[in-house]
Amino acid sequence: MLRGKKIGIIGTGNMGRALARGLVQANVIPADHLLLADRKAERLTPLVRELEAQAFGVDTLIPQCDVIILAVKPQDMEDLLKPRQHLFHKEQLLVSIAAGLKTDRLEACFDEDIPVVRVMPNLPVLVRAGASAYCLGQYASWPHGVVTSLLFSAVGLVVEVDETQMDAVTALSGTGPAYVFLLAEVMSAAGAKEGLPDEVSGYLAVQTILGAAQMMSDSDKSPAELRAQVTSPGGTTAAAIASLESQNFRDIFYNGVHAARSRSAELSQE
Repeated sequence: MLRGKKIGIIGTGNMGRALARGLVQANVIPADHLLLADRKAERLTPLVRELEAQAFGVDTLIPQCDVIILAVKPQDMEDLLKPRQHLFHKEQLLVSIAAGLKTDRLEACFDEDIPVVRVMPNLPVLVRAGASAYCLGQYASWPHGVVTSLLFSAVGLVVEVDETQMDAVTALSGTGPAYVFLLAEVMSAAGAKEGLPDEVSGYLAVQTILGAAQMMSDSDKSPAELRAQVTSPGGTTAAAIASLESQNFRDIFYNGVHAARSRSAELSQE
């Protein structure tokens, strides 16, 4: 637990809500040390009631917090920070989950050297099974990374990367849940095409993905080793894999991830 520290979350959309719930449920901080702000009262009020956290206006929240998680849209960030830069100080840590916003752009909103950490979480933080990557800004140091890791481990796995790698993170884990949803969609449709009822095919597809993911998580074997383990020569799995490989499945997927990385880089420049 971050003993005695107060954590503020500005923005209680999907990601903000997920983080707030995760921090309290994982006992990272007591509920009365969690301060929440959002311009939409209809989002904020039920969350405050649920978690027994505290609600504040943004200007009141900022000076009280040791760590402030910025969970607002990228296009709203400068309008949030620049007029309020006098409310921040160097002993605070700012953690941004705004996609595409580099740390130097956030740091430029302040006259002081404010520590900033940029985090790229993904959608499964909503079920505390997220994959988050973070990078340190120029004024952030190792202890800031430790705090960030502790916060986001409440909603899943956390790794540190260099900021130059954040576009690749976005393409892999940030966009990744959609790849898995697409796989489930295709598997379900394929099962139905082969004669299964739609509902049965959907259940089997989802459970198969869930079970395979659990096996990979629990095993010390690589995905390639696990795949080889269930691919008997001349069997059904071998036939399926051979068909996919013959149609350049790997290149198709690699190209998709590369397209996501390229688009992430473009958005960072816009």
